[in-house]
Amino acid sequence: MITFTERWKKGKVKGSWSITYEVVRGSLSSYGSEGDEPSYYK
Repeated sequence: MITFTERWKKGKVKGSWSITYEVVRGSLSSYGSEGDEPSYYK
């Protein structure tokens, strides 16, 4: 499992968002995410 965490801030609004991937030789699958997804991902 690999987890990437992004912390963001826009003006007075800030948050963090994490996404976890499961890695198996030859493949990569999204395992889940949590937190406040940045508006530029929506």
